[in-house]
Amino acid sequence: MTWFKVDDKSAFHAKVVRAGNEAWGAVCRAGAWSSEQGTDGFIPDEIASMIARVFVWNRAESCGGNGRKGLVERVEGGWQLHDFLDWNPSAAQIDAKREATRKRVEQWRVKQVSNALPTALVTPVETLLPTRPDPSRSDPPCRPPQGGGAPESDAGKGKSRKKPAHPCPPDWTPKPEHYAMGTRAWVDSEAAKMRDHFASEGKGKADWDATFRNWLRRAPEFARGQVSIPEPDPRKVADLRARQTAKDIDARDAGCDMTPSEQAAAARDLRAMLGGIGRAL
Repeated sequence: MTWFKVDDKSAFHAKVVRAGNEAWGAVCRAGAWSSEQGTDGFIPDEIASMIARVFVWNRAESCGGNGRKGLVERVEGGWQLHDFLDWNPSAAQIDAKREATRKRVEQWRVKQVSNALPTALVTPVETLLPTRPDPSRSDPPCRPPQGGGAPESDAGKGKSRKKPAHPCPPDWTPKPEHYAMGTRAWVDSEAAKMRDHFASEGKGKADWDATFRNWLRRAPEFARGQVSIPEPDPRKVADLRARQTAKDIDARDAGCDMTPSEQAAAARDLRAMLGGIGRAL
């Protein structure tokens, strides 16, 4: 959003007084339209005719007196506001400023998103790959040896070796795949709960990593009616902050006394003050 600037001393300027209120109002309205459309003070005839009649524009042109220029000048195809670019930024300057603001906000947004990404999302893939076969899967079926060896006996077909259960090792800790399922503090808290639960039951498990994955998936059920508040998506949080920052930057560029964030903070303070007064009464 751009602004059309009007000198605060123009109300009783000699040109304005000679032109009259109707001509001065037409000039102000035309200036606002030009700032919005980016025409650098040029008013086409079709727009000028919708704002005021021709004799009004002629009076605005001839109000200079003694051969001096008035509030507008007649040009090909319309009217040109006198000295428009001396007091207002050009369309090129406004576009350049908007582009600089867009790039600055985009850089801030990328930085916020990169800082908010969970650790598991920026961990190299190589560190997440298993270094040994998954013990939760059964062994692949045995193939007969090459060269005509004896086939496997029927007694061993269809049976897989089951890994024995064992207590949770003292040095067991959550893995990156677990931290990818929630915040680090929540995962560490649930890990401590799982250790205490199975230790009190005296139960062992064959694969504690898989057991903890299932534990995290069923954590809301273990809460026993407590409301589980999910963690906000860091990307959405960063995007909302970037949008709010862009609004604040536009408000500052426009010369507003308060940015949207400052207005919201002031409203919260006012509600808190009024609530305190109500309780005191």
